[in-house]
Amino acid sequence: VLAVVLASCMQSASGFMSLPSPGLGSRISPSSSLPFRPRGAHSAGAGRGRARQAEILMAGELKGPGLVLGPRGGSEEFFDSKSFARPVIKRYQTVEGDENWRMWYSGRDSDFDPEAIGIATGRTGLCESTDGIEWKRVAGDEPLGSVLDFNTEEWWGYDTVHTMAGDVQIIATDKVRGSSAVSDAGYGVNFMFVSGGDAEEVDMSGASFGGKTLPDGTLIKGLRMRIGLALSYDGLHWTRMEGDHHSGAVFDVGEEGEFDSLMCGWPQVVQHLPGDLRMYYTTYDRQSERWSVGLARSDDGFKWRKEGMVLSGGGE
Repeated sequence: VLAVVLASCMQSASGFMSLPSPGLGSRISPSSSLPFRPRGAHSAGAGRGRARQAEILMAGELKGPGLVLGPRGGSEEFFDSKSFARPVIKRYQTVEGDENWRMWYSGRDSDFDPEAIGIATGRTGLCESTDGIEWKRVAGDEPLGSVLDFNTEEWWGYDTVHTMAGDVQIIATDKVRGSSAVSDAGYGVNFMFVSGGDAEEVDMSGASFGGKTLPDGTLIKGLRMRIGLALSYDGLHWTRMEGDHHSGAVFDVGEEGEFDSLMCGWPQVVQHLPGDLRMYYTTYDRQSERWSVGLARSDDGFKWRKEGMVLSGGGE
């Protein structure tokens, strides 16, 4: 029932953080040290500063009037074969003056966990374009062609059932070694702010959504979403960073009775001023039975502090 409603950091001794070679997807904690363990047997790929040679997936894509990215055709299974949604689009300009558009989006394959919350999250993929109209999917190193998988190695992680990209920002930071160098999309490092859910089955008995009341015994797996962070030099190979919460998230949901105790998801980040990043995230307030927007602020993009609700849904 809820599905229908919802559908409408590694610190070195020198104080710098180092990212792995592209293709390593393990989470990095502030106390880790090199070398770190890759999540899977991925190839090292192209290093930072080298031209990326990614396979473009073109065959069998379906197009239609007004459609810039259609469902995949053919029999081969990909991470977005069943559904995809929630694009995060950025437009960059190359050194030569050409345009480079990138779209990170979420998708599910036909074998995705059927008990997970019924929204089009799951894994994250990447498309590229030269004009924002004609798009080509880029094959990632993660399962089924994705660029960021849900967490399959840490049972306690906030994103063990599904994950999605909320926002991507290029941030120049003195906490990542080499961030002053030119990345594939500009100066700095790609920060992907993601939200994901774990295997907890949240009891939503009696909750009201859009004038409909959920029946007793309604348990929703993956609803308890939290926000995390992943970093990349090239926008294709991502590494999770360890947040302050024990699950790896950058912060926890609110305490019982607070407006964001149910979930924190769909983050959007604004670089307001140097040293002042502002994250706006979505939640559902069980007390007022309204969707709400919360605010968190950060000096560096890694550590965040909540500032409270900034907007609540309208109504009587």
